[in-house]
Amino acid sequence: LQNMNVYYSIIPDKNYYLENDDHLKIDYNKVQEIVAEELQGMQYIDITKGLKLEDYYKTDLHWKQENLGEVVDIIQTNMGVEVNEKTEYEIQSKGDFYGTYYGQLGIEVPPDELKILTNKTIYNCTTYNIETKKNAPIYTETKSADRYDIFVSGATPLISIENPNAQSNKELLLFRDSFGSSLAPLLVENYSKITLIDTRYMSSKLLGEFIEFEDQDVLFLYSTVVLNQNILK
Repeated sequence: LQNMNVYYSIIPDKNYYLENDDHLKIDYNKVQEIVAEELQGMQYIDITKGLKLEDYYKTDLHWKQENLGEVVDIIQTNMGVEVNEKTEYEIQSKGDFYGTYYGQLGIEVPPDELKILTNKTIYNCTTYNIETKKNAPIYTETKSADRYDIFVSGATPLISIENPNAQSNKELLLFRDSFGSSLAPLLVENYSKITLIDTRYMSSKLLGEFIEFEDQDVLFLYSTVVLNQNILK
């Protein structure tokens, strides 16, 4: 990644936005200190002010795609992406969403509603999954029990999004966990190609076989949940 524009951001889990300290929380300041020390030379993008508790599902740990407008603006501004006009989306409901926590709550609660954002650009994009060697739309209902996998095929080692109507040849490498699946479609307007990389499912030593590292933008985007489990130990 030498001589490339490299950025990183940390996605807070929803406990970050609780108004009291009645529940155990990750020490978010400590997380930022550790990551900043390890990732010197990369530009940090703080997205915490672009989110609030209501931007997360009640029955799941993930954020709601339809509430990510401020996060997208913060990321694009810090990465120097030129946005000529505000992108418009159509919100489509995909029905009830029973998240990871639904069966663990011990009380009866209503399900969340799963919504996706789409427009002409997203509709015309295609994805290529290196694992299945198949093309697919950005949003695809899967047989997985986790309906959040509708976003860019869910948990996948390496998948790319091609935008045939891009105004430039600019590309983005997005190192991510599951949160990045719902964010990536909202960044595609300004890139000809976005490659989503999940090194939880493939060795970083293999990346050179599938990606030519040239002059792409690079964004490392991980949640505190994943960082705490896999990196900060």
